[in-house]
Amino acid sequence: MKICILLPYANPHTTGWIDEFVLYTHHEVVIGVVSSVKKYRTNHFEEADNKNYLYFFKDEKNKKSFYAELANSECLVTLGIFESWFIKAVFHMAKVNRIYVLSEPLRPMHKKLFRKLYVSLLTVIKRSSSFAFLCMGGAIVKEQYSSFGFEKSDYYQFGHFPVLSLAKKVYFKFNTLKFIFVGKLIERKGIDILILLIKYLQKKYADWQFLIVGQGDLKNELFKNVSGEKRIQYVENISDATIMKDKFNESHILFLPSYFDGWGAVVNEALSSCCSLLLSQNVYAGVPLLINEQNGFSFNPYHLNELYKCVDKYFNNPGILANHFLKSQEIFSEWNHQNAAYSFNNLIDGKSNPQNQSLLKQL
Repeated sequence: MKICILLPYANPHTTGWIDEFVLYTHHEVVIGVVSSVKKYRTNHFEEADNKNYLYFFKDEKNKKSFYAELANSECLVTLGIFESWFIKAVFHMAKVNRIYVLSEPLRPMHKKLFRKLYVSLLTVIKRSSSFAFLCMGGAIVKEQYSSFGFEKSDYYQFGHFPVLSLAKKVYFKFNTLKFIFVGKLIERKGIDILILLIKYLQKKYADWQFLIVGQGDLKNELFKNVSGEKRIQYVENISDATIMKDKFNESHILFLPSYFDGWGAVVNEALSSCCSLLLSQNVYAGVPLLINEQNGFSFNPYHLNELYKCVDKYFNNPGILANHFLKSQEIFSEWNHQNAAYSFNNLIDGKSNPQNQSLLKQL
């Protein structure tokens, strides 16, 4: 089978499992990339623009070559469908009979903006192809796309999968709990909640440390509120993946209080270091990667008492981290880029994955 994969840009959180799939599968795979990573990520992942892909932005011939391959393929994999390049791809798919759509949950405003457009296009798109959705965030993705008219499509639980290796964490009695936050210092990431948590820790507990990695418009607001706190370490950016891995290895608890995160690849990173996860319920990586009470805690970002109760559990019984570390290790053994590639290959070949596997479970 010839499989074409079309990406808006070479996002390493997606290409991690795709590159593994290309190495593993017996199918012929052609990968097209619309735009440079620089359009989406500043000062990150520049190496993603230099893979063995057909980069449209580098040469118009690459685009023509990809669409020529697509016209003779049986399967298309795409990251999202709400772009003009997707519509163009659909009209080149003379023989395609299966489209797999990778999608995070859409923000509510996006749902309203695109509903009317897709109602008018559905009849054209669905004439020659059947759709399956690889849902990064679980059932909410199914609910959203069903509302666009894809009620009869297949839906599978999936995620983002950067290339990561497992670093086992051994529990011993900690004198100090080590929290880590990694992300942009912007409103959507819940920086106001981060500030309130630090104030709660300052008021109630002595033995803690907090590493904050990130940059953004709310940096000054953050440090205006926590100025002089010696238990906080701040690093604006860590571009070296090895150093970042070491920081996760040294940490006990990833804290991510976002008001919305369609996925949140730092959760994968923390999981690969067997961290406990303390996540807002609106961080959708938590749907498959966090089992509440078993490898961390989920809280409503609009009800901070839930967060504080979770934090109290860590301090009242630090021994729970031993179980959290082991459970995170177990979850990562399934939710990693290699298993994602093998499992997707089984899916397109019509083979079943292990019955107890939640990755690519039909929703």
